[in-house]
Amino acid sequence: MLTLIAAILFLVVCTVVYDTGRGVGSLRRLPSCPECAETDAPRVSIIVAACNEENTIEAGLRSLVEQSYPHLEIVVVNDRSTDRTGEILKNVARQCETLRPVEVDSLPAGWLGKNHALAQGAALATGEILLFTDADVRFDHSAVSRAVSVLQKENLDHLCITFDNIGGGALLNALIIEASMNLLFLFKPWKAADAHSRIFTGIGAFNMVRREAYRAVGGHDALKMQVIDDVFLGKLIKRHGFTQDCLLGAGYLRVSWYATVPEMIDGLMKNSYATFNYRPSLAVLGAGLSGILTVVPQWGMVIAEPPAQVLFGAALGVRLIALSIPMVINGYGVRGIVALLLTPYLICYIIIRAMAMAERRGAISWRGSVYDLAELRRQEWLFSGYFRWPWTAVAFKQ
Repeated sequence: MLTLIAAILFLVVCTVVYDTGRGVGSLRRLPSCPECAETDAPRVSIIVAACNEENTIEAGLRSLVEQSYPHLEIVVVNDRSTDRTGEILKNVARQCETLRPVEVDSLPAGWLGKNHALAQGAALATGEILLFTDADVRFDHSAVSRAVSVLQKENLDHLCITFDNIGGGALLNALIIEASMNLLFLFKPWKAADAHSRIFTGIGAFNMVRREAYRAVGGHDALKMQVIDDVFLGKLIKRHGFTQDCLLGAGYLRVSWYATVPEMIDGLMKNSYATFNYRPSLAVLGAGLSGILTVVPQWGMVIAEPPAQVLFGAALGVRLIALSIPMVINGYGVRGIVALLLTPYLICYIIIRAMAMAERRGAISWRGSVYDLAELRRQEWLFSGYFRWPWTAVAFKQ
């Protein structure tokens, strides 16, 4: 029986690694796309929500100001910041006439802070194309131009671009890679362009959408209490029959996603419980499945006897080889591989801790605001209908 379990685990791990690797490999790279011709360059409004971003916002804004795209406006919403974010924003705005600072002093009931800030920015934007991004994203000077070129030539309504992490430390990078691979396998952005697929995509660092599509799906008014707002916007766009696609940023978008492991754990906790619809049973199931695929092979290789031991070891080896490639490229070598042995425990810990804290408090806390758990549970689940087959529009409904 143990040998059968080990064999099944090995096959599942191989399938996950193969499917993810093939999918990511099929995504086009933004650097391979030409810049947009000035004759086909509609006005673009970049919309940024910033809350206590004093350490990163200036570099991000400078990269936006330096974009080569000719018809651009930048709307930056300072969402109730208590640090120097507002001061930095005003200083940059004085040096750039295309940058428009907006101050938000209060949060209306029934809204998440970021979603409300983005809604305010979108309401003031004048562009035919809206680009929602985060305050800490650093853009290559041609990133917007290349993205608009793809959007225009392929007549897309929605385009997402992945980003490169610029954090440091073996364990932090290992955790980022582990989480990123999990998200890639779950969301499969390489299938989003298929109109017949149930797959949708959205990336907070780069969500470019045509204004008419944004309005048609209800804008951020339809996302008021959606914690994973960037991906849910992609779900609405796909649901309404608009076209979307995803490209690899490949050096053209860089984000210091998290500075430390504790910071990343806290950040992922906000989204992880939302992924499971704030349901303890789903969270425990998710943590359990994650542990079975990533933790069990480690212990099986130590405790079991051949041939099960060999199969557990093979499952572990396949995972480590797949994830260690970017670690080695980033110069972490053996340290990176050791770190990858620890990250499965951290992923399970994040899920269970997020669930426990939310259930104990009856709410989640983020950026100084507290959101009632009962109200969050009343929202449509991001994955409602996602796992049904065959794909139908009705499957999205709760």
